[in-house]
Amino acid sequence: RVFLYSSSFIFCFYQQPFHLNGRNEPFPGYNLLEMITLIGYHVWTISLFYFCTDSPLFYYLIAYMVSGILHIQIIMNHFPCPVVDGIEEENFIVHQLRTSMAISSNTYTHWFYGGLQFQVEHHLFPMMPRHNLRKVKPY
Repeated sequence: RVFLYSSSFIFCFYQQPFHLNGRNEPFPGYNLLEMITLIGYHVWTISLFYFCTDSPLFYYLIAYMVSGILHIQIIMNHFPCPVVDGIEEENFIVHQLRTSMAISSNTYTHWFYGGLQFQVEHHLFPMMPRHNLRKVKPY
């Protein structure tokens, strides 16, 4: 998570303002708004742990350790896939298959992932309840 947070700050404060990501702002002030909300999130989180607990560092570490399994799953589903600004193909299904990736899981990890390991199925059928995603998985 530390790597992702540092990557977010590098992207937000260095790459995005200089348009090194290949995109322009979706609307004027978007980059500034993203910078403010990124800082605000960390200030809010640290403040909650500091003022609402007796041992802020302990609770902060517990929160990161507990979310670690879900975080690993999110990284595996999103990082290997290409990032596109718009739908490049005319076929929605082909676009979803190219930009999504599902992962294998056993019964134990299935419970922790909460059905999020069916990323392709989720993108193809976004309104389907997650307990049914295993039924439409082709493999």
